[in-house]
Amino acid sequence: MPFSTEYANHILLETLIDNDAYASLHSGVPTLANELVGLSYRRQLTTWAEPTSGYTTNATAVEFGPLAANPLGAQYFAIWDAVQEGTCVYFHWLPQGGEEPIPINTNDTIDWAIGEITISIQGG
Repeated sequence: MPFSTEYANHILLETLIDNDAYASLHSGVPTLANELVGLSYRRQLTTWAEPTSGYTTNATAVEFGPLAANPLGAQYFAIWDAVQEGTCVYFHWLPQGGEEPIPINTNDTIDWAIGEITISIQGG
């Protein structure tokens, strides 16, 4: 039986607000196999604002890197419930690149200012 939208949004909200939520970078639609790796890359613990009007934004700045060169670039970010492995509860294109991958060279960083990432949490 598929999840209802209301239930899925409850799980997302619970992960973002009530538990640890870790952001990751990916070269394609997020899986463990296409998560960026190397140098100082690791998932970043994130803090999220209380939702208003069905949306939440990152409440703290986030910095990934320095990164290792990746010929596929970075196209998506994901939110996971664990620093390694875990369950992906949300993903979307990176705001810096839209549908196009961002080129990644050795020692590059990807930074998010406070409020740069917006996640929709709509009822079903």
